[in-house]
Amino acid sequence: MMPNMDGLELIKKIRKEQDTRHLPVIVVSARVEDGDKLAGLEAGAEVYLGKPFVPAELMLRIRKLLEQREVLKQKYSKVIEEADKTANEQLELDMSETEQEYMNKVDMYIRENIMDSKLDAAVLADHMNTSLTTLNRKVKSITGTNTTNYIRLSKLGRASQLLMNTDMYMGEIQAVCGFESPSYFSRSFKAEFGMTPSEYRKKMRK
Repeated sequence: MMPNMDGLELIKKIRKEQDTRHLPVIVVSARVEDGDKLAGLEAGAEVYLGKPFVPAELMLRIRKLLEQREVLKQKYSKVIEEADKTANEQLELDMSETEQEYMNKVDMYIRENIMDSKLDAAVLADHMNTSLTTLNRKVKSITGTNTTNYIRLSKLGRASQLLMNTDMYMGEIQAVCGFESPSYFSRSFKAEFGMTPSEYRKKMRK
């Protein structure tokens, strides 16, 4: 209902821009039909509040969104750190000092942002102040795979360590590994390891 660009278009634009795609979005709208709410959530909003709204509820929603992200990071920070370390140890054995330094920068950014399901090669290239083509060339020359797949493997590597070494719920592992939905997490994991996350945990703990 805004001029030039409606709310749904704005949310979609936010989600496409590298500098804003990771930000939580709360919609406050006079359009309160179920279809409107579903459309807003589908476009990428985390919360949809109808007007008239209670200001205290809005502030509470904001605080809770930020708290949820911080709680997950703090709760599993040590476990995640160990999982990332284990996943990278073998790779580092085969790299030169210069290659290790470059990949350490790549890995650090992936670790710091791995909970963001929107993390991709373009975002990483922007952080590394290089073109996507150059980043892909360097990552592939060092690891043997392209950047997109390397990010995916980093997420799955963390997930496999957490499945083996923690009692975290599947939903928690999905969240801290940056998969946008349980079904996508399960499909991705099975495509890489040949079994579902639950099957993997059961097998590795025997």
